[in-house]
Amino acid sequence: MIRPPVIKLTKRIDLLYQWSRYWLNFLRGAYHRGITIDGSASGLGPNICIISIFARQRKIPRSTLSLIRAVRSAGYGLVVVVNGSEIAKENFEGELRSADILITRPNLGRDFAAYQLAAKLVSESGLTVQRLLFCNDSIFFLDKNDTQNLFGRLIKAKDDWIGMTENYGGKYHVSSWCFQLSGNVLISPAYKEFWNAYRPLDSRRHAIRQGEIRFSQVMLAAGYVPTVLYSAALLLDTLLNGAHGKKEHLLQHFCMVTKRQDAPAPNLGSTLDGLFRGEQLNQTSNLGLLLVSEIDFPFLKKDIAFKANWPISVVVLLLQQHMSEFCAETANEIKLRGLRRGLSRWQKLLVDAGMS
Repeated sequence: MIRPPVIKLTKRIDLLYQWSRYWLNFLRGAYHRGITIDGSASGLGPNICIISIFARQRKIPRSTLSLIRAVRSAGYGLVVVVNGSEIAKENFEGELRSADILITRPNLGRDFAAYQLAAKLVSESGLTVQRLLFCNDSIFFLDKNDTQNLFGRLIKAKDDWIGMTENYGGKYHVSSWCFQLSGNVLISPAYKEFWNAYRPLDSRRHAIRQGEIRFSQVMLAAGYVPTVLYSAALLLDTLLNGAHGKKEHLLQHFCMVTKRQDAPAPNLGSTLDGLFRGEQLNQTSNLGLLLVSEIDFPFLKKDIAFKANWPISVVVLLLQQHMSEFCAETANEIKLRGLRRGLSRWQKLLVDAGMS
């Protein structure tokens, strides 16, 4: 078993490696080469959504197109950033309008690098922006579970900072895969200084700590308080006020099917136990089943199958029930990611220690 000092040393070596890669790519101009921009900011309108997508090829997954369609239908102008592949608007099967912007760039710096690039473009456009929504393709959009028309609510909301979920693990932060800021935030010194200072290392750990977590810290320090739409508090209130037992509970069935020795009998107590455990970690992933089944959470993280949090069959069933455009392509997308989740013992130890 790897001892903590070794883990600490490994993390420092990895951090040194990532910073070395960053400065090498920066000096080579890799962050500025190979970027194409199709479209003008003048047609975006006052409500804009930045969507970061990773693509190895020119075909956009159906699940991503579904998310884009839902955002566009709500009335947002789109700035879609594709990381890792040269792609054209025609590849989006009519989901991008001529007024929308498509940016393609090298796959460096992960989603926060894409956010940074697009946020700078919007900031320098001179537009008076009322709302700026940030999304990425790390989630499936469960449109059949969207009973409250989420994006329609967001485009009318006046809150300065809206997040979908929040996390208490480590330092408090709002999840960055979907959040919205008002025009007041966009002109604040704190917002501008964050993006000016952010360095887009090509590291997931850095993107979480210096991107997602740091952004929340900067916003909180500036006096902004997030409105979290799908919080553990809302979930708890729903469970305690009688909704429990009125519909199928995927978490209960999951406990029974897997037959874990530590899985209690399916009842309100065991469900609350799962809630309190999940609240301490990544709530989007660890409370995902309860969020979907109890408070109509319209998202499902794609890396759930990759990390083997749940059986692939459970994820596929969930998508089939809650996505109107569920198809074989979507099922294969999650199945293939699940099949690639095999890690060496060394990698698993690093993952468990928080390297990923």
